[in-house]
Amino acid sequence: MNQITPPPTEALTHAIVEGLDSLKAHDIVSLDLRPLTHSIASTFVIASGTSRTQVEALARSVESATTTTLNERPWGVHGLRGGEWVILDYSDVVVHIF
Repeated sequence: MNQITPPPTEALTHAIVEGLDSLKAHDIVSLDLRPLTHSIASTFVIASGTSRTQVEALARSVESATTTTLNERPWGVHGLRGGEWVILDYSDVVVHIF
């Protein structure tokens, strides 16, 4: 049986940051959590948008970038309907867009 191997954290983080940067997200920060915890995620990416519309567009851009470059989709997406914040959970990498 073939086992699906997740992409390396660095490649996934890079695709996420590219997706955010392509739509001019503000204050993009990537935090390496490995020295702190192994139970939540390895990396936490935080960014902000200037409006609800941009927050939603940033989330969609991240999804597109990770799907296109790595064939990786988030395990969960939360907050997208409200537009004030979105969390994209890629298991090893968590993205929070304000």
